Amino acid sequence: MARRLLRQAEDVSTAARGVAAGRLQHVRLVAPGTTRDDVLAPWVATWGADAPLPRIDEAQVDGIYQTLRRGADLVVAPVAPPRDFASSIVAELGLWAYVAPTHPWASREGVDLTELAAEADLLLLERSFHARRIFDASMNAAGLGVEPTAQFGSPVVAQAVAASARGVCVLTDDPRFGLVPLAIHDDDGRALTVRLHAAWQRGHHAAATL
Repeated sequence: MARRLLRQAEDVSTAARGVAAGRLQHVRLVAPGTTRDDVLAPWVATWGADAPLPRIDEAQVDGIYQTLRRGADLVVAPVAPPRDFASSIVAELGLWAYVAPTHPWASREGVDLTELAAEADLLLLERSFHARRIFDASMNAAGLGVEPTAQFGSPVVAQAVAASARGVCVLTDDPRFGLVPLAIHDDDGRALTVRLHAAWQRGHHAAATL
């Protein structure tokens, strides 16, 4: 309780300094790791010197919006926020199947779910990742089941294993290690995507800036 009160006191102090200065001076952003590295960090790199000084924290998707009640200014996540927060859809990211340049699919632009279900060496993220949940839900909707060769708690490691020609990895991260991205299509030919939502407290003192 004491730690919570101290955090709240610091939040009040930070807000007061921003109001006194007439602008938001510091901003705390929260996102899952992939969103932090591939979306927020490149965005922050475009800010000017007069922009608020950012801090970017990582959080798991489950319960991420609770950080707005614990002092975060802005959350960007691949799941829709509760209705009591202000929000906006800020991006739609593709769900990709990554293969090594030597893979038979490397010359293609896309792959469908049926082909992925038949892939012998499928490398997937753990189910705590939203990209995995989207993939599983799409497979279930198509009446398909998969048994991955391996599951990973790190998208970077998953790509590294795929780059060593050990299989096909599925994720939303930007490609690494020379991997070839293939768009994943459902039975209707639509590409699988993940929507990113930005959310903030409606009563935030700098809501207009956010």
